[in-house]
Amino acid sequence: MKYFFLTLLTGVVVSAVAQSNTDIAKALNTFNSAADQNGILQAVKEMKTISDRDKKNWLAAYWTSFMFSQTGRNSGQPKAYYDSAQIYFDRADTSYQERKPEESSEFHALQSLIYDLSASTYWASGDNQNGTRLNNQANVELGLAIKKNPKNPRVYLLTGTDLIQNGLRMKNTGWVLAGKEMLEKARGLYASEKPA
Repeated sequence: MKYFFLTLLTGVVVSAVAQSNTDIAKALNTFNSAADQNGILQAVKEMKTISDRDKKNWLAAYWTSFMFSQTGRNSGQPKAYYDSAQIYFDRADTSYQERKPEESSEFHALQSLIYDLSASTYWASGDNQNGTRLNNQANVELGLAIKKNPKNPRVYLLTGTDLIQNGLRMKNTGWVLAGKEMLEKARGLYASEKPA
């Protein structure tokens, strides 16, 4: 009888994990097919619900964090979204302790993105001290991301877009060209990548 209940419990756990992964895939599909900010917000709501339902599900927390970061980009008030992205990032990061270097690289890349986006809100408000602090933290995280996995295309995507943005802002065509090279490298790595 004990084995029956153990088997039943294992089946329930496996079923819950499978359902969670199905829900994550559905929320990601909603995000990827969103035609406007309302569609993106619906995807964020779906993913946030999954993460809030199971706070130890690092994957749901990771994607919730990413979605909040992207939602902030399309918002007139991005800081609240970036703050939420950090909250869910912290949940994902602390709930998944032992990572392979490739997974660790993804966390560092996402943290770099959140810091960089958050810095932009401080720059826009004239707070250069916090803008500089967060930009420096973003650069440290990006360095760790590439150290953990030099073939991570997101590292080159973030580097390329940063170089292009700064090159356009500073009227430095060399940075823009270097950014373009980074984006081409990212494109090649994305093409060869076989995600799980």
